[in-house]
Amino acid sequence: RVGLVRAGLAAIAAGANPAAAAEAALATLGARVGATAGLILVDAQGRIGAARTTAAMPTASRSD
Repeated sequence: RVGLVRAGLAAIAAGANPAAAAEAALATLGARVGATAGLILVDAQGRIGAARTTAAMPTASRSD
């Protein structure tokens, strides 16, 4: 069992940027259960990180 979001948030809490945290969480998921997924994380500073191991997962973001 893997808590994908929990793993990502733990990485952010440890100092990782959201993109690196999302990639690390997906790597953990793949290693433990062989599953594919996508994850979008936003930290307290508003930085966005998106990662995927699926064939497709469109994402979009907007900044002013």
